[in-house]
Amino acid sequence: MPNSIAPSQGYSLLQLLIALLLFSLFATLALPNYQTAMRQSARSAAKAELLRLADLQAQWRLSHTQYGTLAEIQAAAPTIPYQFAVTVNSNQAFSITATPATDAQQHDDCGILQVTQDIRLSSQNPQSCPNP
Repeated sequence: MPNSIAPSQGYSLLQLLIALLLFSLFATLALPNYQTAMRQSARSAAKAELLRLADLQAQWRLSHTQYGTLAEIQAAAPTIPYQFAVTVNSNQAFSITATPATDAQQHDDCGILQVTQDIRLSSQNPQSCPNP
């Protein structure tokens, strides 16, 4: 019976290292884009929540003599990485702020978002985020 070597099964170490290198390269390129998309998505959700809260304020003001607090307008706590606060300046003015609540969201270009009684959205950093 002749000595025959069976063909090897599986991948060589070099092939595995090349695959690992390619995977690492793709992950390195994709991760910043993914993080930016996640921050933009959370910012969009915060803007929508700010507008919803402003609408609740307008509804509250129709039947009361002044604007209400978050508890008074019965705003449910959203599940987005922002903390919301209402400041009632007078019976004619209010502002609602959305402050980033997580480390990842604090790196967003816009920073703190705000809406006022005239439904005007603004950001803490208008130079880097002109259209929040």
